[in-house]
Amino acid sequence: MGLGQFQHQLEELLDWLSHTAEQLQGPHLSCTDLQGCEIELAKHKVLRNDVLSHTRTVESVDAAGRGILLSGDGMDALQARLGELTQRWEFVQNETERRQLEMENDLSRVQDVTLEITDLLQWLEQVEARLSFSKPVWGHPESTRAALTKHLDLCKEMESMQHTYNSVRDRLQRLLASNPHPRGSSVDHQLRILEQKWESAYTKVRERKVCLSEGLAAITEFHSTMQEVSQWIGQAEGRLNTAGPPSIIRETVTNQIQEHKSLLQEIETYDTKLYDLESVCSRLKDVSRKQESDLTQSLVQSARERLGKVQERAAERGRSLEESGRQAKQYSESRQKLLEWLNEVDRTLESQQIDTSVSQEHIKQQLSKHKDFQKILRSKRPIYEATLRSGRALREKIRLPQDEQLMDESLGHLRERWEDVCSRSTERQQKLEESLLFSGKFTDALQALMDWLYRAEPQLSEEIPLGGDRDLVNDLLDKHKGFQKELGKRAGSMKTLKHSIRDLSRGGVGADSHWLQRQIEELSHRWDLVCQLSVSKQAKLEASLRQAEEFHSLVSSFLEGLNESERTLKFGVIPEEGQALQECQLQQQELMNTLQCQQMALECIVSLGQEILSACHPDSVITIKSWLNISKTRYQEVTSWAQQQGERIQAQIQSLATEREEVARLMDWITAAEEALTLRDQEPLPEEMAALEEVVAQHSVFMEELSRKEPEVEKVTKNCKRKVLEPRATTSRKSAAKRQHSPQAGPSIPLQDLAPQTPHMAHLLNRWQQLWFLTLDRQCRLQTALQRLHELQEFAHFDFSVWRKRYMQWIGQMKSRILDIFRGIDRDQDGRISQREFMESVLSSRFPTNSLEMTAVANIFDINGDGFIDYYEFVSALHPSRDPLRRNADTDRIQDEVNRQVAQCNCAKRFQVEQISANRYRFGESQQLRMVRILRSSLMVRVGGGWIALDEFLVKNDPCRVKSRTNLKINEKYLSPDPFSASSLSRGGSQAKAKGLSPSHSNSSLSLYTSASAPSSPQSRKTVLRRTRSGDRCHRSRSSLITDDTDLNFSPAEDSANSTSTDKTDTPPT
Repeated sequence: MGLGQFQHQLEELLDWLSHTAEQLQGPHLSCTDLQGCEIELAKHKVLRNDVLSHTRTVESVDAAGRGILLSGDGMDALQARLGELTQRWEFVQNETERRQLEMENDLSRVQDVTLEITDLLQWLEQVEARLSFSKPVWGHPESTRAALTKHLDLCKEMESMQHTYNSVRDRLQRLLASNPHPRGSSVDHQLRILEQKWESAYTKVRERKVCLSEGLAAITEFHSTMQEVSQWIGQAEGRLNTAGPPSIIRETVTNQIQEHKSLLQEIETYDTKLYDLESVCSRLKDVSRKQESDLTQSLVQSARERLGKVQERAAERGRSLEESGRQAKQYSESRQKLLEWLNEVDRTLESQQIDTSVSQEHIKQQLSKHKDFQKILRSKRPIYEATLRSGRALREKIRLPQDEQLMDESLGHLRERWEDVCSRSTERQQKLEESLLFSGKFTDALQALMDWLYRAEPQLSEEIPLGGDRDLVNDLLDKHKGFQKELGKRAGSMKTLKHSIRDLSRGGVGADSHWLQRQIEELSHRWDLVCQLSVSKQAKLEASLRQAEEFHSLVSSFLEGLNESERTLKFGVIPEEGQALQECQLQQQELMNTLQCQQMALECIVSLGQEILSACHPDSVITIKSWLNISKTRYQEVTSWAQQQGERIQAQIQSLATEREEVARLMDWITAAEEALTLRDQEPLPEEMAALEEVVAQHSVFMEELSRKEPEVEKVTKNCKRKVLEPRATTSRKSAAKRQHSPQAGPSIPLQDLAPQTPHMAHLLNRWQQLWFLTLDRQCRLQTALQRLHELQEFAHFDFSVWRKRYMQWIGQMKSRILDIFRGIDRDQDGRISQREFMESVLSSRFPTNSLEMTAVANIFDINGDGFIDYYEFVSALHPSRDPLRRNADTDRIQDEVNRQVAQCNCAKRFQVEQISANRYRFGESQQLRMVRILRSSLMVRVGGGWIALDEFLVKNDPCRVKSRTNLKINEKYLSPDPFSASSLSRGGSQAKAKGLSPSHSNSSLSLYTSASAPSSPQSRKTVLRRTRSGDRCHRSRSSLITDDTDLNFSPAEDSANSTSTDKTDTPPT
């Protein structure tokens, strides 16, 4: 090395060291972006490699300088320059290592934060997925409590992750604080995404907790209230069951009405609660599972039905209590008023004492007043009798044992009070008459007794009719008993008067004695006549009472028998079976015999009624006639109903006989049709189209004849009931399409919804449906055979390319993607489908094809013959130009050719070529990724906007192949980061930025954004390289889809150096 050349080389080396030292001493900003850190580290590695590549140069220059120093003198300047070289070289080496360590630490820190962010975001996505998959369902309290407990565990997990989130957020904020331009950086974006997702997940978790808590409270309250309502309804039913019948005693029935009002208030309260439960149930229906919703709905409906029955029973009991209370009140008020009047009369009679010392005129006045009182008492008797009748009517309606005794005591007390007042009135009149007699007014006393006998005689006349109903005869008998008591009390006055007349006639003479004798004879005659008439009336009343009781018992038993017969007629159902119909006819005959016996009883009732009417009291004529009319009318009604039922039974018997004849005729025809159909089925189906069409036409004629017989079968089975069909779920489009395109789809079996009531009808329907099944089965077989012949004719000209074109056009009309079609068939999402699944899916769709074509198509799709079709086979069959297997082969051949041409370099440090992803390579130390592909049988590299051959690209960029260029110039021109940045920005930095190509982490697992990819498949995968923290590379599986279906024939491409082909790579099918 000459001195001049040495000085020049030394100066260049010192300048390079100065420039490198300035770059190393420049301001170093800590990167917050993972991609930025990797880019900075890659740039520094280029600089570091450049420094390492100058090691031999520095050593050679230093050795040359040392040699020059040893050979000459006066080289102090050279010694200083060499010292400066050594010092600068050591400084550059130290700074390079220091900057390398610092950048690796920054990268490690950013990677740690990014990993934590990724883990936290993945955990948040899992939380959101769990929240989205587990909807807040309100069902049974236990299931809701279990869901709440599970969610509380998630809340605890969220709280435990709060510290991690705060730590990561603080570290990100510190990173942003250290960055002078934090806005728009990826760290800022990551921080915003993290905060948004954390806030969203935290809000959802909190809302879900509130929702589940409210749901648990609501469902617990619902079930507790439901249980309370059910228990109360059970208690109410028990109270209504144990509640006695309405009483006829006013006090008792009043208490019953009050208790019933309290029950009605409780019913209203629980009805409101049940209405609230229904609203809650309708709310729970939207947020609960169908089974639990149906359970709660059934609980509410059951409670509503039970409460409705309780309300009906309560309303019915309320009406009966009101009616009993009204009757009891009416009787009680009438009785109370009558007792008050009797008590007042009793007090009046007690206050009016008879004084024998008063004058005769005063006694006459008292007697006159007493006669007026007796008129008032007689006027009160109808009220008394009406009260007694109402009391006796209520007594007949008694259903409570204790009411009978109370009613008897009430009626007995009223009767005793009335009789006591009447007896006291009679005693008072007798005493007044005796006083009048003893006072010397013999004539007045005699006249008063004669007046009473004259008044009593018409009432005891034998011409007065005494017959009637039982109540009237009892009243007449009670009235006559009172008269007999009065007659017995007047017997003493009669004796006294007779003794007085005898005494006066003995001491008297003349005309007065004769007049007294005539008066006593007339009085005795009248008295004896009244006594005889009283005895006769007593006998007549007793006979009338026996007659009235007999009439009452006959009418009661007669009407009860008619009611029993009416119930038999009303609730009896005419059967449709022969044996049951005969039993019904026997029952009808027995009923008619019973009605004949009832006719004899009616004749007895009518004759007895006419006998009673011949000597009936006027007040009872209407009652007796009404009972006779009721008996006759009821008998006529029941008799007419029985006759109508007999006519219906006879008509049913005739109809059944006619129906059996028709069924027998139809059965003969069905048997003949089955035999004919069986004979035809035994014949083999022809293989020729014309003969088979003739057989199909014959079967169509047979089906038309079968359809003409259907109205006759429907006419015979018109009395059969319809089955209650359960509601079916909505048929899916897939199953509907299957039935639509199925060759067995045909007319439905008629009369399937009938439920026969008789055995012969069931036998007819079974035979008819069996004939239809056989007919439809033969029709399906004929249609299948005919369709198969058509398919065979069409399949003889089958072309898969035509089929594929039609299928792709159909997919385009459906506005779907191939990926959507594949995912629609792949239900289990395992990345592959069986041939049967593929065939059934296409056949069930609206695509026009058949099973033969689909069998052939499925075999074509299944390239490897394993019985399954994965996504790549699916795409390869539909797009042969996008065959992933051929693509994989092209990728491998590209890699082999690249390795072959790179291996031609004989340098110790070979030019480095690294595959980053599919068809993307990194050449040398440059950070730019270049696309390599096969173009016109040549291996081309993408440069700028065009393509150049690989060998020409290596000649221009491989240092060992470049002639007359130093390493420094090649580094500055091709490998320096600054020119690369400038050139990339000048060519369109926006596109490079949009592509976002990173040498390491652009497709790594730490990326926050992932793109949609094809379904996973068990096919072999390509591997891509990614960096770890230390910058090394490791394999990572990734599926790749590469296009180009041309064969690879490498040849020199001298003329393609300046090629500017704008062919675009095919994108993977979606």
